[in-house]
Amino acid sequence: MRLKFHTVTILVVLAFCRPTAWAGNAPALHDGVRMQQKSQLVGEFDVSITDKALMARNRKGSMSLYCVAPFKDVVMFSDRTAKFYAVPFANFRCPVSKTLTAVNAGLLSETPVEKKGTNVYKKNNVTVYHSTAAFTRKQIARYKAQEVPGRGPGDYTCYTSDNQKVDEHLVSVIYRFYGLPVLPAFPLYAEYNDLGGDKNLSLTTDKLTKAKLDDSVFKLPANYKKASKTEDLYVSDDTKDEMDMMIGGPQKF
Repeated sequence: MRLKFHTVTILVVLAFCRPTAWAGNAPALHDGVRMQQKSQLVGEFDVSITDKALMARNRKGSMSLYCVAPFKDVVMFSDRTAKFYAVPFANFRCPVSKTLTAVNAGLLSETPVEKKGTNVYKKNNVTVYHSTAAFTRKQIARYKAQEVPGRGPGDYTCYTSDNQKVDEHLVSVIYRFYGLPVLPAFPLYAEYNDLGGDKNLSLTTDKLTKAKLDDSVFKLPANYKKASKTEDLYVSDDTKDEMDMMIGGPQKF
């Protein structure tokens, strides 16, 4: 009887120890947000973000990015080509910025803005920013003098989130990726009226929800290969289709 008693005791102790070992291997969870965002410039994204990590994954597998603390690099990648390219944080810009400069005779991201109050967008408290009156007057004068095309911005409005607290490095990355003026808080909505009289939705946000995110959300599959330059991320057998997906289809000129 003594032998059986000790055997049962050992088994009970082992049974209680095993869950503790498993718990030690469980991934760390971080408070964060998941959302779907649509950028007029670079496409539709599933965005996951915490205070120290950002993943913006193109919903059609085209140009995407992630950035994590200590924010040394911004890693751009494509699920279609299974390639990635790391850009130093200070050098990162919207991947189509050179094209936009040539087409628009300037960038929307260079528009001067000022705070205009608060509002509510998709049940989120937001701060409203608007382009300055001086900027609009200057743009109209340049348009009349035929110095800028009709697709150039005449005025601009942006809503930034008052609810998501995100490191300033990540905030800067997402604005630069979407080609928008950098502001202090995470963007949820942006629009501008161009000089030709058309309204443009630069950024919209849908399905914003709080979530517990583990570190695997902000990593690439192990088989992805390093590209030699950014252009290699979307060069494939159908380059034109790849570019159309990235910038949301053929653009008006």
